[in-house]
Amino acid sequence: ISPLDSLALKNNFLSRAEADWLPSDSNLTWLDLSGNRFQKIPAGLLQNLGRLITLDFFENKLEDLPAGVLDPLTLLERLSLQNNKLRFIDPLAFDTTFALSYLFLQHNRLEKLAPTLFQTVKELRYLDLSGNQLHHLPAGALDPSVMFVDLAFNPWHCDAKMDYLWRWERKSIELHQEETKAVCSLPVMLKGRPLATLSPEELGLKID
Repeated sequence: ISPLDSLALKNNFLSRAEADWLPSDSNLTWLDLSGNRFQKIPAGLLQNLGRLITLDFFENKLEDLPAGVLDPLTLLERLSLQNNKLRFIDPLAFDTTFALSYLFLQHNRLEKLAPTLFQTVKELRYLDLSGNQLHHLPAGALDPSVMFVDLAFNPWHCDAKMDYLWRWERKSIELHQEETKAVCSLPVMLKGRPLATLSPEELGLKID
């Protein structure tokens, strides 16, 4: 019998998963726990999944992503956390997920991100933060190498604090012809305007 490398437990009523559900030397590379009722990521279970490449928690009830819970997943390339209730992601949450390339965080309740959140994820190519509650992104948040970012459907406050994101988007358009889809909610005079179309003066920036 070949070792189990894929496991789908989607669309059940699971709210917990124990470490002893899988052997300590598990060969799983793909785990789908979407459509369940997890409020917390089962850290014990993940301890045994050092070979995991894809992890799917789409449409659960996750409220936060603490430091350490993803640490065993050093080979993880694709993480789906969309359609949850995430309000907080610890600044160290992705400290050891060095191979992470695709990260889906859309349709959560995130209001802030730490500026160093993705600093160790040097392979990150696609990041979806659409449908959250973000007003600004801190300087450095998308460094060093995020290629494509979706920032649609957030209540962006288009003022001088958008300096970093505005510059990052202009560079992205120049290099990759890709926009973040960030659209202003405030101030009222800029409501509905794509960030990429704004002038420095409209953002209150002083350009040397």
